[in-house]
Amino acid sequence: MIETGYFIEGESFYFRTGDAVATLLKDGKLEYQGEVMDMHSCAAAARGVKANRLNGFDYWYVVRDDERVSIADVREQYRESKN
Repeated sequence: MIETGYFIEGESFYFRTGDAVATLLKDGKLEYQGEVMDMHSCAAAARGVKANRLNGFDYWYVVRDDERVSIADVREQYRESKN
């Protein structure tokens, strides 16, 4: 989805009500507090939960047209474009 422009290398990933938490890397992983991890592990680490992974699609948001948009919605737009 990075190659097709649905996500942009270097963009910030946010929680619904929080500040920028992580940065998207070229390989689709996120950088969070100097560590590189997949978005699911990063969601758990950033939320400070006991679980090693959370479904990142339930937690992460990006900014589109000055509004926060769930990455699940971006993924759905991508899927619809493939039909």
